[in-house]
Amino acid sequence: MPTPALSREECFKAVQAVDEAVKKGYVVNGRPSAVRHAAGALGMNVKAIEHRIQSAQHRYGDGLHLQFNRQKLRVAESSKRIMRLEQAETPEPKLPDFPDDDIAESEIIDLMCRRYEKRAEHKASKKWFRIEMPDDQPFAVLWWGDPHLDNNGTNWPLLKAHAQLARHPRVYSVNIGDTLDNWPNGSRLMSLYAQSDQSVATSHKLARWFCKNSGIRWLVWLFGNHDAWAGMTSTEWLREMGGRKIVMEDWGAQFVLACPGGAEFKLWAAHNFPGHSQWNSLHGPQKAASMREEADLYVCGHLHNWAIHKEESSQRGFTYSLVRARGYKYLDDYAEKLGFMPQQSGASIMTVFLPATSRHYNFEHPEDGIAFLDAVGAA
Repeated sequence: MPTPALSREECFKAVQAVDEAVKKGYVVNGRPSAVRHAAGALGMNVKAIEHRIQSAQHRYGDGLHLQFNRQKLRVAESSKRIMRLEQAETPEPKLPDFPDDDIAESEIIDLMCRRYEKRAEHKASKKWFRIEMPDDQPFAVLWWGDPHLDNNGTNWPLLKAHAQLARHPRVYSVNIGDTLDNWPNGSRLMSLYAQSDQSVATSHKLARWFCKNSGIRWLVWLFGNHDAWAGMTSTEWLREMGGRKIVMEDWGAQFVLACPGGAEFKLWAAHNFPGHSQWNSLHGPQKAASMREEADLYVCGHLHNWAIHKEESSQRGFTYSLVRARGYKYLDDYAEKLGFMPQQSGASIMTVFLPATSRHYNFEHPEDGIAFLDAVGAA
């Protein structure tokens, strides 16, 4: 039958007996011995007292202030034994030799250099890229204001009519951006999406029709703020839909329409230009024309209003047009609550280019632009 473990009370009596001996002038390690005095007081031998104190320390956490030379000696001997083992030549286990998880740092740096050079080359190629026109006959570009194809307030009868005009064989098109509402997920604007009659699948069908099946000859598509939001449609999806037959750019594009006879038209299109004024809806593009690079035409949208302006800059020595297209969102309760009443013209602006004279003319009614294009083409 195993010996029962010492109780806490039994162990603590040994600790108290040693503490009482220390108070009387005895010492724990040395002479006169507090342990020996406690053993005599309790009628035990020295080893029994030490055993009970060690049990108190190890089992119950009592008497931790009492340390015997014998305990210190055991710790020292253990340390020496470990040191001897460390110094001895012992066989080591052989770990597997894993291959590196990546290429060397020097290769990574070389790759980063090549990738930067490639990106820089790509970016430079987008600066005033050239579109070669087929001949020197008059032609037109229809600047499509923000389509918002899936919005309940989009003027689809007008958009459909303009799509029919855009099929004219001498008309090309540029999308200024915000093709769909694409309300961002998890934002306060989701309440607006909840009011839409169009599902995501229907929105995608409308965008696909507009891009590929409407008969519109696209030159450039821009992505506006709605296109860039983290909604149900991404700019990557739009790029894949357009393929390589349409230049698709984030927010803005600078390009040249180059005719075989030498006439060139520099066009700077952006979803919007920096700068706002409550008195001048063309303040942003006017800043670009006055302070930045020269172009024949600066075109934007975004603000859901329209304006056309043309002037000659005697200081900079060039004539330019400023154009803002209003887009097709004609019913907009939110805008009306803020005091912005809907305009009735300028959903898209048509510019007619005459390569023979290097001149261009802007029309807020695309049907007037078509009539002018047919007239100058027949002359």
